[in-house]
Parts: sequence; structure tokens; C-alpha cells
Amino acid sequence: MLFRSAYPIFTIAEPVEMAGDASSEARELNLVSKVEMRFALADSDGKLQTLLSTYLAPLLLKLASEHAAVRNKVITVCHHINNRLKSSSNVSLPIQALLRQFREVENGLVLQLDLMFISLALERITTDDGLDLLPDLLGVATPKHWDASTWWSSEQPPPEERIWHVSFHYLLRLLLSWKMPDRVTKEDTALSERLGLSASMTEILAYYLGKFLVFDGVQTRLTAPREAGGLADSTSRRNLGLSENEVRLLSKFENESVGAPGARLSQTKIAVAKFLFTSVFMDTQRLIPAVILSSDTTNLAAFRIGDIMFKQCD
Repeated sequence: MLFRSAYPIFTIAEPVEMAGDASSEARELNLVSKVEMRFALADSDGKLQTLLSTYLAPLLLKLASEHAAVRNKVITVCHHINNRLKSSSNVSLPIQALLRQFREVENGLVLQLDLMFISLALERITTDDGLDLLPDLLGVATPKHWDASTWWSSEQPPPEERIWHVSFHYLLRLLLSWKMPDRVTKEDTALSERLGLSASMTEILAYYLGKFLVFDGVQTRLTAPREAGGLADSTSRRNLGLSENEVRLLSKFENESVGAPGARLSQTKIAVAKFLFTSVFMDTQRLIPAVILSSDTTNLAAFRIGDIMFKQCD
């Protein structure tokens, strides 16, 4: 384990509890400082990556320390690591260790920084590696208790909602560069087996993929003049069928779009339609998305997939 005490046991003429607290804080600060020094001395991307693989997840665990000085020191070290990563785009992060830790710990500060580095890690992996990672990522992100009416209702969502948000939008990015197999082929079956998603995962995925198909975007606003009897902000004419919470959850897609978000939105909806038509999902899960797709004639490629999907649903 990373943080081992190199201090001997001292006998000090002070109350035992106070001495123990001071000694514990000093040991933890010393160990975090040693890790900080290792990162500072890493003079190549290779050394930095090795250190991240070894120390990053255990370092983040120290955010659960009872000592404020230790927690603040870890945050400072994480800030330095984050700055170093901005200039080292080829360095990967230990995402499996971070996901495992996110699943196992309950401390809010640890989860928050875990999630930050998970997000950074996802930006640095290839499509093939992303496909291999997807089952674990969605497994960690899929909520144990899910209620669509309250999900993402807070302005500051808890970590368990934010990890789903990150994972869902990573899936949307992945779909654009992911060639889907033809339906009812060996490759189609192999995809389902490779992903190995549980029924609860695909149920929630199908729900939000269906909501994404309704999403029109939030950057372009339709307005009607007041003097003509219209609404000052007729945004209700957009994103019909979506709650305010769902629009806020999906708006990250537009925030990440560079150049022409409308074109990327249309292309991603086609990719979502193809994904929903694979054997990963059951007919009952793809039925509502199929109805949505087959009702939208503004995206003909997605419409055609949805029309066939709807007709083949049992």
C-alpha cells in the first residue's frame, strides 16, 4: 500500500489522544509530500504515467483523511498533476483503478476527484479501448436506485448521477466512430456478448437514448414577438417530451460540439438508431425510440432505420 508509516513510536508526555492525532497528521502529510516530490521529479511522460498508475488512486484516498491539512495537501498535488497532464496529452491514466475505487468508496471528496480523473482518462483512450472499457464504465455508472422523475434534478448533482452523465456522453462520442454490425449476424451477437450489459443497464440506456432522439438542442432559441401575441421565449416549442432536468442533462452534448452542433446532433442520432437496432437491446426497449425515429422526417437516415425497427418490433 502507498502510505506506510516510516515513523517510530514516540513516547511523549502529552495526552495520548492529542499526541496520536498530531502524529497521525504529521505522518500523512509526510507521505503525501513524498508522493508530491516523486511527481515533481518525473522528467518524462513515461515516468509520469508510471507514477500515475502506482500512486494516483491511493493518493486520492487520502482525501478521506480526518485532517484538513492532509486533504488540502492532496488537492494541491492533484492540481499540479492536472496542470502537468494538460501538457502531456499522450499520458494515460489508470482508469480501471479509478473506476474500482469509485465503486468501493463513499467519501464525497474522493468520489469528486475520482470522477475528475475518470473524465480526463476517457479523453485519452482509443475507440477500441473504449469499447473494451464500456461494460465496466456503465457497470459503475448504472444507478442502484433510479427514478427518472428526480434524476438530475439538482443544480449540483451527487457523484452517482454525475458518473452516469459522464458515461452516457462518452457513449454518444464513441458511437460516432463505432461501426455497427448488420442486424442478426454473428457480429451482432458478438457485440452483445462483448458488451455484456445487464438488463438494468440496457433499460436505462434505452430510456435516455430515446430522450436524446427527442433532443433538439438548446443553443438556438425560437422566439415570437410579444406584439404578435407570441411568447417572449418559446423554448417550449423545442425539446417536446423532455423535462427541464433531461434538457440540462443532455445539454452537455451541445456544449462539447465544435463548429456545427446541429450536424453533429443529426449524425449522432443516426449512430444511436443503429446502436438501438443491435441485439444489445430487446424489442420492448427499442419500441419507443423506434416510434420517435419513425415520426421524425427531418433526419431521413435515422427515419428509415426507425421505420424498419418499428415494423420488426414484436
